[in-house]
Amino acid sequence: MTTPHQLGSYRIVDVLGRGGMGVVYVGVDDRTGEAAAVKTVRVPTESTLDSIRREILTLRELRHPGVVRIRDTGVAHGMPWYAMDLLRGYTLRDYLRRWYPAPTTVDADTQDLRRPGHGDGRGRDPDAVGVGTGDGRALPEFSLARCLALFRAVCEPLAYVHGEGVVHRDLTPGNLFVLAGAEPAADGLGRPVLFDFGIASQVRGEGAREVLEVGGYTRGTAHYMAPEQARGEVVDARADVYALGCLLYEALTGRPPFLADSTVSVMMQHLEDPPAPPSRWNPALPPALDALLLHMLAKRPRERLGYVADVAAALGALGAAPVEPGPVAPAPRGYVYRPPLAGRAELVAGFVARLERLGDAAASDAAAGGWVALVGESGVGKTRLAAAIATAAVERDLTVITGEAVHLAGVAAGEPDEVRAGPLHPLRPLLRVLADRCREGGRAESTRLLGADAAVLAPFEPELAAAVTLAVEPAASGPADVARGEAAALAGRYRVAAVLRQALLELAVGQPLVLVIDDLQWADELTVAALSALTAADLRAAGILVLVTIRAEELTGDVSLLLDRPGVERIDVGRLDAAAVGEMLRDMLALEAPEPELAGVLADASEGNPFFAAEYLRVAVEEGLLRRDQRGRWLLADGGAAAARRLPIPGSVQELVRRRLRDLDARCHRVLAAAAVLGRDCAVALVRAVAELDDEALTPAIAELRRRQVVDEHDGALRFEHDKLREVAYADLAEPARTDLHRRAALAIEVHTAADHRALWLPALAHHWEHARDLARAADALEEAAAAALHAAAYGQASALLRHLLALGLEVAAPRRARWERWLGEAAYALGDLAACARHTRAAIDLLGHRLPRGRAGHTGALLAGVTRRVLGVRPRRAPDADRAEAALAAARMTSCYFFDDDALAMLGASLMAVNLAERSAAAVPVAEAYSQLGYVAGLARMPAVAERYFARALATAESTGDVLGWIKTRYTVAAYQIGLGGWDLARTEAAAAQARARELRNPQEVEVGHTILGHVDFCVGDLAGSRQASQALLDSARARANKQHEAWGLYTVGRADLYADRLEDALAGFEQAAARLADLRDHASSILCGGLHAWAVARAGDVDGAVRRADEVTSLIGRRMPSVFTIAEGFVGAAEAYLLAQRARPERGRDQASARAIGNLGRFARTFALARPAAARLDGERLVLAGRTRAGRRALTRALRLAEVMALPYDQRRAHLALAELSTGAEAEAHRAAAARLGGDAGSPPSP
Repeated sequence: MTTPHQLGSYRIVDVLGRGGMGVVYVGVDDRTGEAAAVKTVRVPTESTLDSIRREILTLRELRHPGVVRIRDTGVAHGMPWYAMDLLRGYTLRDYLRRWYPAPTTVDADTQDLRRPGHGDGRGRDPDAVGVGTGDGRALPEFSLARCLALFRAVCEPLAYVHGEGVVHRDLTPGNLFVLAGAEPAADGLGRPVLFDFGIASQVRGEGAREVLEVGGYTRGTAHYMAPEQARGEVVDARADVYALGCLLYEALTGRPPFLADSTVSVMMQHLEDPPAPPSRWNPALPPALDALLLHMLAKRPRERLGYVADVAAALGALGAAPVEPGPVAPAPRGYVYRPPLAGRAELVAGFVARLERLGDAAASDAAAGGWVALVGESGVGKTRLAAAIATAAVERDLTVITGEAVHLAGVAAGEPDEVRAGPLHPLRPLLRVLADRCREGGRAESTRLLGADAAVLAPFEPELAAAVTLAVEPAASGPADVARGEAAALAGRYRVAAVLRQALLELAVGQPLVLVIDDLQWADELTVAALSALTAADLRAAGILVLVTIRAEELTGDVSLLLDRPGVERIDVGRLDAAAVGEMLRDMLALEAPEPELAGVLADASEGNPFFAAEYLRVAVEEGLLRRDQRGRWLLADGGAAAARRLPIPGSVQELVRRRLRDLDARCHRVLAAAAVLGRDCAVALVRAVAELDDEALTPAIAELRRRQVVDEHDGALRFEHDKLREVAYADLAEPARTDLHRRAALAIEVHTAADHRALWLPALAHHWEHARDLARAADALEEAAAAALHAAAYGQASALLRHLLALGLEVAAPRRARWERWLGEAAYALGDLAACARHTRAAIDLLGHRLPRGRAGHTGALLAGVTRRVLGVRPRRAPDADRAEAALAAARMTSCYFFDDDALAMLGASLMAVNLAERSAAAVPVAEAYSQLGYVAGLARMPAVAERYFARALATAESTGDVLGWIKTRYTVAAYQIGLGGWDLARTEAAAAQARARELRNPQEVEVGHTILGHVDFCVGDLAGSRQASQALLDSARARANKQHEAWGLYTVGRADLYADRLEDALAGFEQAAARLADLRDHASSILCGGLHAWAVARAGDVDGAVRRADEVTSLIGRRMPSVFTIAEGFVGAAEAYLLAQRARPERGRDQASARAIGNLGRFARTFALARPAAARLDGERLVLAGRTRAGRRALTRALRLAEVMALPYDQRRAHLALAELSTGAEAEAHRAAAARLGGDAGSPPSP
């Protein structure tokens, strides 16, 4: 590196020293002529730049004569520098060279590790950068008194540094300067000064909310490094106590505690080997000094002397002279240590054993991976526990990825908690890991991890978009384009989940992985959906442990469903008992023995909540209610342990937090207010803009907030140490300041957020504009956020945003409000709320100036009008009409609502409205589904040619508008139509094609529809095993993603197969579970199907009254409406079978009429759906026989047999043969029995008579 001529106002005149990272020059200030030591970096790397910035930040806030004073800072040639006092004197390393001259026999290449205090053999230390020059005097000889006095003097500035919340982390002989001048014991030594704070760290808050921080980052100097620092753990002041012990050991013996040929070997000795007593190397040392040093060098922090002041007191007891009065120095502040994981030892040990099994490839322990949820109240220590587990995983060389869900909503009354931060935000660290792997591994690695679907994840993490080659879809330009996005959104949702699942499984190949998500209760629904796609079996097979933390008091519905999934292990993290609080107290105060009375006070006052207990203790220390005496003992201010019960405890957590924040200066309060408004995590750049402070004011304010353990700073962002701190700070903001801060926050986000990140910030932007009372801008952001949520298939989020948008009460044009209502209907439909879907969609149509009819007469009139338009033809507009396109989309959605409501007339009317409006709009509106519904209804009306034309039009519309889901739904509709006619082969072909396309899209919703239709085909043709297999696949898939409607479908179709196979107990269980799922759903058709089958099963089980009651409910549901779906055929059949069995078992007045009514309903159904005709004829025959009309009954049964044979329905053939055998004798009866036997048991067993 070339020596610069000038750094700021300092003219460089000499080099004081060069180290591995930094270089220090002698500079002369052009303004004053005074000399100074000027430090900058040797090579500008991320590590060195971070180090010097950290050092500047730390030194600017430390004001003590025993800490080197910073004079000026700046940036030159792109590199930061700072000027400090040019000291006169020597470093401790110089004294060690004088006291213990280096032997000339040691090889220079190993000298630095074997004898670290002795340089390179030429009098220079290669890593010393220095801050001063020698004063020309001869260094004094070693004496025990002189050495102990020096180290007692070192304790004073180090205790001050620790009281300011700073841990040096790199105490070495070269970083301790001894000034010329005043002597601590008049024995030739000057005042010590600490410098080189390049890797210093802020102490984490003893009462703070834990941050999900994983250890593993090791920096420092090997010979003086505490074991916990060598392990990469988060360290506290006791690491400096250990390093000070290493320095004192070397000063007394001429060597540090551990020597070896390599850095790794030295560090391993720190971790594993006990140090030899220093008297082994210097027999003149007293035993008390051995005891002191071994105490300072204890492996576990809790077993060391807890405070530097304790070291000073021990040295004084050994005869070290006190520090002579010098420059006025501030007294060190009291502090307590970060609490341990008290009361969780057994839990942590269990996880450690599990991690070891997970990392042991030879063990192949499938139980090591899987799903674990830590559930507990706020402040109970879930995050700290998760961080400890994650750190243990890192120590075992497992890949660890951590993320957290962010709570967007403020604490203002009425804030909608269901509005979440951007989609997939807790999983962005995982996406960034994928991006890094793709960058490093190129196209081959991208293909392995993401396949051809990288573009699916790109909108959620810009780094991923930059790392892979993506085909970007054009932006939406109008309602039709937006609708195409909505139509594909559901598919996109499942593709996201599928791609993330596959990527995570691939990421774990050859390297077990731990994924930790903190505060899952605040996760967006897309994150929950993606996590739900990871089954426990997947994770165990891949060697992945997913660990999540959840606040019990804020548990949401979707997260509750996730917890209830098979294989998810829930661990309730409870409060601490008095013993655990005592353990926590002991560690926080570094006590040699427990303080049971004070522990009892804390346990009672905090009710065992670790956060509250730590806050109480911190308040007691900070306010002087609990203090250390000169002998290092903690005493209550009024004396005596019995006074513990009189310790004043604030009455609430809010009061505790306010006491913590009240003494902050004005700058800190401005930063605190800005951060509280921005959220729990916020970029420093945003805080600077909102607080309207320059760096000169912002930097020290942040440093003070860090020292007070209010916020932490990491990677250019601030984070509140606990949510309560932000909540109280926000709640205490007065108006109009709060409104103005929100306005500034919104403006700052718009200015500072990159365009490719905008979608991730939209919910926050809307939140700030609303609280700034700029409702127009809030509405714009909410609308944009809702559109993005719909496009990402985050339907719960979209629904919350839209409901909030409508609740703003803004007066907007009717078409815009109609768009909001329609979007809300789309979200409701996807969430399975058909009633809300119909309500909002109907409102959209009304706002657009169109009317959906009500009642049978209204639907009939609308139907005639719609048909007339079709006959006369529709004259399209020359220019696209966005409002008509919007109305067409709304009408198309209403067809789905009417379908599930089993209202064929209304469905036909809505379909006609949709296609007529679409054609008149002159826009490419994706209404393929509406055309397919028209084809379906035309088929029901026995107009096959019209039906075929509409099906063809539906497929053409799907192709022309890029409506892939429309194409799939059309194919399924054709299949359903063919099943109703008995066209089994064509139905199977159409359904299989649609399902194959759905699989390509990774869309489980539509794949499940395929299972349903194909299972019906198998059932009808007598393949009960195939039908049950398809139904089980449907059930498994639906359960994996917690879809209640499809789960109900799977349950009752599996039950149907069991019923027909005479597995009555299994069938009853399935129907009962399905009925429970359907109770909260508006699925009229499924209720008929499940209810009828259930009634039949109950009747076969011998419960006549229960069977009749259920059959009556089904008959009431059927009513007089025109049936529209073939699937409910077995519901009609089941109700009739139940009545007939009841009539046979216990004839009563009215039973015959009930049977006749049910069979009449089935006959009416059969006029529309041919597949039901054999069953209708057979059951009518059985009813007639039961009534004594044998001849008529025989004719009906014969007709049933003929129909069943024509339609190739083996079950109905078998039942007809067996019924006719009962009415026949001799050879005829035997022939019927033989025919029934030839059809085989797979066709289904007949009910017991």
